[in-house]
Amino acid sequence: MRIPCIGSKDVLVVHHRFPPEIRFEGLIIDLETTSTRPENGEIVNFGVVMDRILVSISRRRNTPVQDFHLTLRCFLDEAERRNYRVFAYNSSFESLWLSHKVGWNGDIYDLMETPRLISDRIRDNLGEHKYPKLRELIYPRFFFVFGIKKWDIDASLVRSKWEEHLRTGKDGPIQWIAHHNLLDLISELEIMLWQDILDRIYRNFERASRYMEFRCDVCGREVSQKDLISVTYLRPKPSGKGYQFVEKAVCRDCMGGVVD
Repeated sequence: MRIPCIGSKDVLVVHHRFPPEIRFEGLIIDLETTSTRPENGEIVNFGVVMDRILVSISRRRNTPVQDFHLTLRCFLDEAERRNYRVFAYNSSFESLWLSHKVGWNGDIYDLMETPRLISDRIRDNLGEHKYPKLRELIYPRFFFVFGIKKWDIDASLVRSKWEEHLRTGKDGPIQWIAHHNLLDLISELEIMLWQDILDRIYRNFERASRYMEFRCDVCGREVSQKDLISVTYLRPKPSGKGYQFVEKAVCRDCMGGVVD
């Protein structure tokens, strides 16, 4: 697979096979950094989706920082050359880092915009509701079956994995970062497919809110949103043939006996 912009630079490249029938005429960008602010951190990994490319690129400890930034800038410049729209989840984060570290100040469409607007409306009704993390919007059920969730790391661990790579020189720690980045990219691509439905929920929020109910599926009591936990697990089918997924909204008092 030929990946543009990389050449012979000493970077770790992890890519995901894109179905040949799919071509994404835009650019999704996702950065992994060692801090929340560019003033006291650095970009150690970035991922892009463009055309038939879905790739995550990690710095190695011997990679010149300027070369790494030029590689990142190359993808952004190529998107501009093709007049592609650039996307990111919580784009203010990417915009800040790209401006500060790479000198790129183009427009980024925020994939978090509609989820944020919906969260604001829920907050108006309930008095509290946090903005969703990417993984809270998209996480395939099979991750729970095959333990794939254990293959991922939380973004808070990026710095420690990078520091481990600096100490040891081994690629293992930055491969964790790259796989986390790839999962982010796939999730962001999927959110784009849901965009029309999310927009309809927001435009018709009053009608959709009629179905907003916070009731425990175990004891039946109405409880506040903060005291209700969503649980997904496997159990045998009543027929005894195979298993089925069960989803329950459970209050904290009933958590101990949720799996029967």
